[in-house]
Amino acid sequence: MGIVRVDRRKLIRASAAGIGASALGFQPFYINRIKAAEKIRIVSPIPVTGPLAADGQEMQRGLEMAVAEAMEAGMAGGAEIELVIVDSETMTPEIVTTTFSRAIDEENADAIIIGYATGTGPEYDLLADADNPPPYIHFNTFEATAKIVREDPERYYMVFQADPSETWYGSGILTLMENLQKAGSWTPSSQKAAVITSDNLYAQSIAGAFKTGVEALGWEVVVDEKIPTPVSDWSATLAKIRDTQPAMIVNTNFNPADLATFTKGFAEAPSPALVYEQYGPSVPEFLELAGDAANGVIWSTVIGLLPDEGGNDFKKRYTDRFGEPPGLSNAGSCYDGVMLYLKAVEAAGGTSDRKAVCKAVLESTHRGVCGAYRFDPADQTAIPYPDVAKEPEEGLPHLYFQIQDGQQVLMAPDPFTTGEFQLPGWLK
Repeated sequence: MGIVRVDRRKLIRASAAGIGASALGFQPFYINRIKAAEKIRIVSPIPVTGPLAADGQEMQRGLEMAVAEAMEAGMAGGAEIELVIVDSETMTPEIVTTTFSRAIDEENADAIIIGYATGTGPEYDLLADADNPPPYIHFNTFEATAKIVREDPERYYMVFQADPSETWYGSGILTLMENLQKAGSWTPSSQKAAVITSDNLYAQSIAGAFKTGVEALGWEVVVDEKIPTPVSDWSATLAKIRDTQPAMIVNTNFNPADLATFTKGFAEAPSPALVYEQYGPSVPEFLELAGDAANGVIWSTVIGLLPDEGGNDFKKRYTDRFGEPPGLSNAGSCYDGVMLYLKAVEAAGGTSDRKAVCKAVLESTHRGVCGAYRFDPADQTAIPYPDVAKEPEEGLPHLYFQIQDGQQVLMAPDPFTTGEFQLPGWLK
């Protein structure tokens, strides 16, 4: 597993012209700087290669951009910030263990910040057992690991899941269905649903919650498939869908390439159903691969780049830097993770007292490009809006999108919406 060291001078040279108050002014904490400059090492085990490399690229770019802009703005007392990227490849539990051991023992990380790790869990005890564990900020969206912290918060005080867990997805799909029916925007052709998931626990958790909820509403699950990833052939699953004609299809396989193949196959002979797909449509690769077949697909995320002043400014700076716009999840969240951490470093007066940095993370409310980060002290997981927080500046918005004419349209929640639901072409 190779290590990519991101050079400070290259990052500074790559900074967009004029970065400063205009680019970063929507985040108010920059005036609260520590007095003495120091060197800060952020280590990020992310998938640079392998089937999720498209996500890894988004993560790396968001991290690089945050480090460059933070140094340009003189955050953390003008500290030199070194970003070390460790390739987590396929992110099996064994690789997660190896990469995190390296981050802690060999790289002496002041902080570990990642987008997600599909083999997450083993790293928690590695951190808890370390002599002076660094803060660990991740966006795994995983209830199983939130539970680990909830059951022993003192042991895992350094672990922060900076987005809500996936439990909100299953109930959220049901709420979406209900709201569309109440608004008269969609009338189901039947009370039959198809549920498709993968061999990943995150995907299975969402699928299971939806299945339980939709059956409680009196619907019949006529297709219930678990397919290992990556998926090379969806024909058998699509044949079952065409035979049973469900009114709602929920596919929680989150791999963008897999979902693009599924979407194109479905579009060849669509059934009279709404199509909800989990996370994958947020990645630019999905739209590139699925093309026009993606139009009408619905998806959601409990963390995503907002179409407000801060989010749009980030999108422009990202596009100027990398020559293409960011996806709607990993780039912005990883950027926010770095800024959230550096804000805590400033509040703690430096990196030397890592427990104080962790305390500052837990007690902070940080307004980033993806929304407001505020942590539930019970499990150190970010609080969602409007599912729990009732004001948009008190939690991370749970965003619902539909792809329309190749564009991502944010349907909910207010006040972040950019458009309304449209009945997919195959249902008209």
